[in-house]
Amino acid sequence: MFKNEKNLNQDGRLLGLDIGTKIIGVAICDRDQNMANPLLNISRKGNRRDFPALEKIILENQITGIVIGLPLGENEEKTPMSDFVERFAKNFNEFLQEKNLKIKIAFQNENLSSFAARSLKQGARQKHDEEKIDKIAASLILQDYLDTA
Repeated sequence: MFKNEKNLNQDGRLLGLDIGTKIIGVAICDRDQNMANPLLNISRKGNRRDFPALEKIILENQITGIVIGLPLGENEEKTPMSDFVERFAKNFNEFLQEKNLKIKIAFQNENLSSFAARSLKQGARQKHDEEKIDKIAASLILQDYLDTA
């Protein structure tokens, strides 16, 4: 059974994920867990192809924990997208266990992270912005976790 961790490792790099139906925004923090930075976007191709791409990032960056943005409603109630993200996390956790990667996953309420990411990019070229929004949203999710953990 998948268990949402409340606190991840206190040292080492964490990966932040903004899970969408078309794109996964990816962010990473420094080893001291002070600052999150946007890393890249992954165009969704299905779990069978997305999970190995994430595994590669985990191994290359010595990731010790994963923070996944959980989209909740205004009153922190679950939404259909929340269910989608939780299923993704459960399946990804099973994939990691099969690979003998003992990495804990935590959820962070992503309340308005994509909106905030768009606001940060306001004023620049729109198409260029859209390509950055998901990884910026992932960094906002991860930074929120770092600031509140």
